[in-house]
Amino acid sequence: MVLELNEKEWEVLTRIVDSYLPELRGLIASGGPFDWRIDAKKEEELVKDILAKLQSHVELGKAA
Repeated sequence: MVLELNEKEWEVLTRIVDSYLPELRGLIASGGPFDWRIDAKKEEELVKDILAKLQSHVELGKAA
């Protein structure tokens, strides 16, 4: 799948994903059922990977 966004849209999407991470970490830290925390930690890793890709794209766009 290809996601076509302009530079500003990439920047906004990057900020949105970045702002979600602390919220997700807070949910993990607050406890809850063990299975739920395991799933949330997996989601956290996925979000970190997505954020790294978004940031890389934004940085490449600024360098071009």
